[in-house]
Amino acid sequence: MNKLGHLKRVPFLKDLTIGKTKALVFDMDGTLLNSEILHAKALIDLVKNTEEDVSELLELMTGMAEPDCYHLLKERKLIEEKYTFDDFIYYKNELFKTYLSENSVRESLINIKILELISDAKKQDLKIALVTASERSTTELFLNFLNIAEEFNLILTRGDSLKSKPHADPYLLCFERLNIEPSEVIIFEDSPTGLKAASLSNAPYYQVSWYY
Repeated sequence: MNKLGHLKRVPFLKDLTIGKTKALVFDMDGTLLNSEILHAKALIDLVKNTEEDVSELLELMTGMAEPDCYHLLKERKLIEEKYTFDDFIYYKNELFKTYLSENSVRESLINIKILELISDAKKQDLKIALVTASERSTTELFLNFLNIAEEFNLILTRGDSLKSKPHADPYLLCFERLNIEPSEVIIFEDSPTGLKAASLSNAPYYQVSWYY
C-alpha cells in the first residue's frame, strides 16, 4: 500500500516525510487548482437545455478525461451532433475565459499555501511536476492565467501518453522524463481516477480534499 494518507489541508513541506524524495507531482483539477467547479459550470452551460439530472452527470464525469466526457455527452445526445472533439474543447475554453474574468473566480482558483509548498520544495532542490488528464490548451489557459507555468520542471497533459488516468502511464512517463524512480516521488491526487493511476504507478501518494 503506497497511500501516505488523506490531506484535508495543504501541508507545510516540513510536515511531509521527504526522505529520499526528489519530486512532488500534482494533479491539476481539484488538486493544484480549484477548477473542478469551473469544469462543472462549463458542462452545465454546454448542456443547459437538457432535462437530464445534471448533478448525476457531473459526479460521473469528475476526474474523467476530456475525450471520455465528450463521448458520454455525445452518446446521451447532450451536445450538438455536429460538435467535434476540438469544438467541444474550444467552447469549453471559451467559457473558461469568461469565468476567469470574474474577480471571485480569480481569487479562489488556487490556494496560496500550495504555491508556498512548491516554493519551499524548490528551495530544497525538489523537482515539481504536473500530470493532468486535461487537454494542453486548457492546462496552458489556467497556468498562464495564474502565471505559474514556469514553476514546473515538467507538465504532462492528456495527449502526452498513450493511455490517460486511471492508467498509470501518465505517471510512469513523468518518472521517466524526470529520470527518477517511483519511490522518489510524492503524488497529490483528489479524484478516484487519479488516485487509481497514482496507486498503479507504485509511487507514494496522498489523497487530497483541501478544496472540498
